[in-house]
Amino acid sequence: MKALQGWLYFAGALRLFAVTQSFTNPSIIAERVYDLQPELVHGMYGRLFGAWTSITVLLCFLCARNIHSRPIYQATLGSFFVALGHFASEYFVFKTCSIAGAGSPFVVASKILWNRSLKIL
Repeated sequence: MKALQGWLYFAGALRLFAVTQSFTNPSIIAERVYDLQPELVHGMYGRLFGAWTSITVLLCFLCARNIHSRPIYQATLGSFFVALGHFASEYFVFKTCSIAGAGSPFVVASKILWNRSLKIL
């Protein structure tokens, strides 16, 4: 249980860093995540990405703090599925990011899905 809580705090902190980048300099998101078509990322997209990611930060921290709350855990798990689906579609369908760009989100999302297989709740 402590390992999952630690991972959620870590994932939330990483996402918080991405939020800061999204609002202050969306070109970083363009260059590092959507690196195959960075011209598609502009200021409004960066802020939207930051707003969505802010919600996932909140979910990660809430879940880590309230690890035995089934609704919070399920909402957090759902946010990881949405993120994994988004980055998978950007990589496989839309071809806007390379494996290097999508790699970090894949790893973070896959880790929580692996923890789900432990059937904690």
